[in-house]
Amino acid sequence: MALEARKAIERLLKSGPKTGEDLRREYLGARPDTPEGQKAYETKYQAWRRALESLIEEGLVTSPKFQLAGNVVDQKYLIKSIQRYTETQDPTRHRILMEDIEAECRKRDAIFTPRLLLFLKDTLSEESPEIQNLTVSSLSYITSNIDESKRRELKLLQRLRKDYSKRLYELATRGSLESQVQAFELLLLLGEGEVISIIERMVIEYPPNEFNQLKSVFTNRLFQPYDASAYFKNRFLRDHKDKLRDKMIEIKAEDSRVQKRIDYILWHLRFPGGNMPGEHEVT
Repeated sequence: MALEARKAIERLLKSGPKTGEDLRREYLGARPDTPEGQKAYETKYQAWRRALESLIEEGLVTSPKFQLAGNVVDQKYLIKSIQRYTETQDPTRHRILMEDIEAECRKRDAIFTPRLLLFLKDTLSEESPEIQNLTVSSLSYITSNIDESKRRELKLLQRLRKDYSKRLYELATRGSLESQVQAFELLLLLGEGEVISIIERMVIEYPPNEFNQLKSVFTNRLFQPYDASAYFKNRFLRDHKDKLRDKMIEIKAEDSRVQKRIDYILWHLRFPGGNMPGEHEVT
């Protein structure tokens, strides 16, 4: 009953802020006159009260006038945008519609939109770099909003890993540097261990100018500790930090040419957020 009440509260608040009395009246209706009706009403009321308190405690609903925290996806608009995208072959229309879709994917609960994940799986395989980048951006927002403490969302995270990781790995190892970086960041969000082989390639093969461009990505993404409340949830570092450190030590012992790069990575793994002495000299 509490789960039913949570869903009802979220549904009612999607139309705008409401007072506690507004919510109670719209969900529970008028109080019955009969003893049996009053007993059922009281049971439902208690479930409603607990559901509202839990939503506030989790930060999903704010008060004093109750409203949903943050922007909530407009599923009807998103579904219509996907439909329009599939009905046209015009590249310009595709780009505009994909921009609309990406904007909706930034919002809460976008991941629950019917057929969205299937649609994004298709667009990730399109040849247009613009569409690919907008798809990766959409998936990044969706993945960042996942709450792994909720079983349903954890299953969706596992689905994202299964359906997208192989294609993201391909994008992270070829194409423009921008595309590689975007795919790399999404793999960090997903917590994929394959990121280690991508970092190994960056350390060993990237020319100095490209590796230098990666420093801001490493600082802002790779070296950021996992924080469930932050936008960028570095699930990779949470789950694979030891393996990354061990691989870097292994490479350092085998290849003296990249020792400065390895030292740079190892230092930031030890002291995230700090400035390594002589860091500007590492290329």
